[in-house]
Order: sequence, then C-alpha cells, then structure tokens
Amino acid sequence: MLECQIECDVLHDWHGMAMTEREAQAKRAELERLLNDPVVRMDAHRVWQLLAELRDMAELSALAG
Repeated sequence: MLECQIECDVLHDWHGMAMTEREAQAKRAELERLLNDPVVRMDAHRVWQLLAELRDMAELSALAG
C-alpha cells in the first residue's frame, strides 16, 4: 500500500511538472509571437505579464528541483 502511494505521488508530481512545462511553452510561444510576428499587434502590458509569469515559473522550478 505504501509503495503504491509513493508511486502515485511521484506520478502526480511528474504530471504537475508536465502541465507546468506545457504552460511555459505556450507562454513562450505567445511571447515570441508578440515580439516577432509583424501581423500581431504589440501589447507591452501582455509582454511584461508573460515575462513575469515565466520568471515565477522558473523560480518555482528551481525551488522544487
């Protein structure tokens, strides 16, 4: 029973990290579009917001890892 709980906890943590990485990839892609796509209107507020969110995710990853 304890082994199953440990395995479940590890899988849960791995899944949580995978979701975080997918979210970070989506945020980086949006940031890249905002900065480099000539068709997309520049939104400075959104750029700074994305940068702050990516920084926070990196800090949490560093603390967890």
